[in-house]
Amino acid sequence: MASQPVALDASTLLNLLASGAAESILRSQSVSLIVVSAVASEVLYIRSLRPEDPPEQVSVEPLLRTGVLQLAKPETHEEATLFVGFASSVDDGEAMSLAICVSRGYVLATDDRKARRVAADASVPLIATSELIFHWAEQGNPSDEDVRRVLSDIEARGRFSPWAGYPLRDWWLKVLA
Repeated sequence: MASQPVALDASTLLNLLASGAAESILRSQSVSLIVVSAVASEVLYIRSLRPEDPPEQVSVEPLLRTGVLQLAKPETHEEATLFVGFASSVDDGEAMSLAICVSRGYVLATDDRKARRVAADASVPLIATSELIFHWAEQGNPSDEDVRRVLSDIEARGRFSPWAGYPLRDWWLKVLA
C-alpha cells in the first residue's frame, strides 16, 4: 500500500461505491484519501443489481461528511496549469487528480487505462481498486464471502472487469472462481 496520500479518480470511486462496502474499504487504508472536486461531481450513478431497474444515484457526500475522504481542488497556479495540460488527454476529473498528484506528490488510484498511461508518463505512482480491496481483505475484517461479494458487485454494478496486466488480476479472478 502507498505511504503518500491517495487521490481517487472517478473510475475507482465508482467501483468502490458499486462494491457496497466503500466506507469500510476506504477506512481500512492507512493513508489520507482525497477526491478532487471534478471527480466528486462526476460520480453520479452505478448500475442496479437488477438489469431491468434504472441506475442508482450515488454521492460522495457521506464519505466527505464522515471524513473518510477529503475534498481537494487546485490551489496554486502550478496545479491549475497542470490541470489544463492534462485535460487535453483525459477527462476533467482525471486531469484534476493528476495535477494534484504531480504537484503534491500523491498517488493516483485509477482503473482507467488511458489515465494510467498518462499518469505513468508523468511519473505519478499508481494503485488500482484491486489493491485497495486486497489491503482491506488482508486486514482480516471481511469474510471470504464478503470479499467475493464486493468483487462480484463491482463487476455487476460498476461494469468493471480486470483486464490482462491489471494489478492483482489473478487474485481477483481466483476470489471469484
